[in-house]
Amino acid sequence: MNLWRKLTIDWPCALGDWLWANLVVAPAMFLDWLTIRRAARIILQFALVMAFFLFFEQIAALHIASLFAVDANAYLDLFAAIFLLVSRGHMRQMLQVAT
Repeated sequence: MNLWRKLTIDWPCALGDWLWANLVVAPAMFLDWLTIRRAARIILQFALVMAFFLFFEQIAALHIASLFAVDANAYLDLFAAIFLLVSRGHMRQMLQVAT
């Protein structure tokens, strides 16, 4: 009987008290605490955090773009070296045929 009372009365009442405290009383206390100056400060801090993240996103994008440019330049150097080796072989073959 005691377990049934705990499951049907005590726990739902405790859950209701917790919900009332966190969803009704806490926001009301926050609104009592909030002033125009504090609201402006919170908005400005939020704007600074968002600006920091947008700046970081731009820096990360620049970093990735520079890495791509370095990789593309390395591939270009590699293809140029292969082209020179192949053209050297063709020139050697043309000189052998011409003489």
